[in-house]
Amino acid sequence: MGMIWQTPEPTGPKGALVVQGMAVSLSFLVPFLAGFSFVMNHFYVAGGYLHDSGWFAALMWRPLDFNLTNPPVIDNNLFYSTHLSPILYGIGLLSFFWPWGPITWFASFQGVILGGSGLVAWITVRRIPCFAEKPLWQAFLALAFAFNGLAMFILAYPHIEALGALMACACLAAFFSGKRRLAVLFLLIALSVREDMGFHVVAPLGLLWIWTMWSNRRVTAGSDVLALLTLAFCLSLAAVLIRSWQFPADGAFTRIYTGVPPYAHLTWSLMQERLTLLFSQRLYLLQPAAVALFATIIWRNPVPILGFVAYIPWSLLNLTAFSDAAGHMDVYYPFPFQIAIFWFLWWTGVPQISHLVVTDTLRQQASTKILVPIFLIAGISMSFPWSTILPAWKGGVIRATEEAADNIVQNRHLLGPIKADPAMLSLRPRAFLQEDDLDDPDIGNEPAPETLIWHANSIHFGKVQQHLENFEAEMLYRITDTPFYLASHLPRAQLESAGLALRPMMDINMLPLMKTRYGQVNASILDLASNGGKHKLYGPGLVLPPGKYRLEMDMRIFDDHADEAMVEVYNTQTGPIISAPLQRGLGGSPATTDIEFTIQRHHQGNWEFRVSGNNLHGIRITGVWLRSLGQGDKTDATESVPGN
Repeated sequence: MGMIWQTPEPTGPKGALVVQGMAVSLSFLVPFLAGFSFVMNHFYVAGGYLHDSGWFAALMWRPLDFNLTNPPVIDNNLFYSTHLSPILYGIGLLSFFWPWGPITWFASFQGVILGGSGLVAWITVRRIPCFAEKPLWQAFLALAFAFNGLAMFILAYPHIEALGALMACACLAAFFSGKRRLAVLFLLIALSVREDMGFHVVAPLGLLWIWTMWSNRRVTAGSDVLALLTLAFCLSLAAVLIRSWQFPADGAFTRIYTGVPPYAHLTWSLMQERLTLLFSQRLYLLQPAAVALFATIIWRNPVPILGFVAYIPWSLLNLTAFSDAAGHMDVYYPFPFQIAIFWFLWWTGVPQISHLVVTDTLRQQASTKILVPIFLIAGISMSFPWSTILPAWKGGVIRATEEAADNIVQNRHLLGPIKADPAMLSLRPRAFLQEDDLDDPDIGNEPAPETLIWHANSIHFGKVQQHLENFEAEMLYRITDTPFYLASHLPRAQLESAGLALRPMMDINMLPLMKTRYGQVNASILDLASNGGKHKLYGPGLVLPPGKYRLEMDMRIFDDHADEAMVEVYNTQTGPIISAPLQRGLGGSPATTDIEFTIQRHHQGNWEFRVSGNNLHGIRITGVWLRSLGQGDKTDATESVPGN
């Protein structure tokens, strides 16, 4: 069979260099910008995760020691007890030359991985004869590989495994191109990401070695393949032993895969549930495998599908895992299949493997022209939220968020004991302790929190709600120009002396959960019937702390014969406090009626906001806002919160 894996680099006319340059630039830059943008959105718009994106961002930013001591908010252990990943230290050393902070550094790292996938795919696609002289096709197919569903779901939970898979692909590409030293370099980089990456390189190479011996009927066939897979196996085994010996493991294998006692969690119903999910929500893994199987049948050669076959044991390990994330083949857990996708792509460019006559080889090339695009498109996930790769982050919000995080860290003695959600902790993992984590279980000897901080889109909103139910604060605040909320028992002046610009909030999603010294805040109810008469609009029985407020009510009048209606601020004990005529918009367009009022400390009873009139058939409410204008003499405007 000979050196079937070595193929010459195709050459094109010099006049095509500009177009080729554009193709390679698109193959790298478009995925890079998408990866960078996603991570920036992740931290500054959606709310970052402490586990594991915030954790990795901290480890890769100006490391304190080679052993990678975890941030205090994690556990203060060594990261090497989880994975032997010295590459994080090397990347961290480069960050000393980066002036823009850990989040942009981590975003650039993830962008390079995604862009690198596009670049490796472009190198591979241009070796396929039917695409060798078609740079636009090369760029399109490279982007399809970079944006395949598996790559995007790994990005959705930003991790380091994607770098290991990329380096494994680069190792195989260099090896099959005859560049052995470069292949070893890429192998070492892959091993520096995770100690088991060598085993993932061994899996497809082992099957290729067996196939090579079988097809040549010689035990010595494929000796070069055997040399690389032996090296990869030995190095990976050594890395696993070193980690176990020098850095006692944190029990990750037991915690994620076997459970205690081993596999006691397995039931038929659990396996049925996981297989159903695999065949319904992981089609970006199954569809490319089905296309690869079809292609291998047409080409009468099993080599292109060996990558998928090689990782069946890994799939079984995950499907039977104790962890649901692994059992569902979610986020980064199926990362070896990136290598399988690349493996198929590479071998479609080596028509010599089929041992077919010339006419059949031409037929194979024609089928390649059809099957490769189908294969790559089949791997794109329709369920991935593609809008999240578009830049939603804004420079002003980033600057305000970073400034607020710095002020919280530097002046936390003014904020009392803190509980913060992962979105805040992920911005400064080294500056917080485990007891500051909103998820940290209350062990009974911790001081009660004085201040709660959480992201508007917190992934642990349920925990925020639980804390607010027993948190006696009179007011919610929004940290100005940031997506973070704050609630505190402390005076507003003290909070602002910590450098925080605060805006009082009346958030209808939060108020029902808060207790104040004036009683429990009740849920707001929109109750406007369509049968005429006087109807309560906002309330009933809304409990509000003393302060200044503005009611803004948008209404649209469809019937010119409707009575002149009034908007009332109504107290359940004293009756109407203030009222104003309902504003009519021109030509039936909505108009806003504003009423400002003050609730004094001596006021008793609860509050309602009403529309009064005898004929309200032609009136439709299009928006209700209740704004807090501050307490006492302070009249800082707050963000509006629409009513329901």
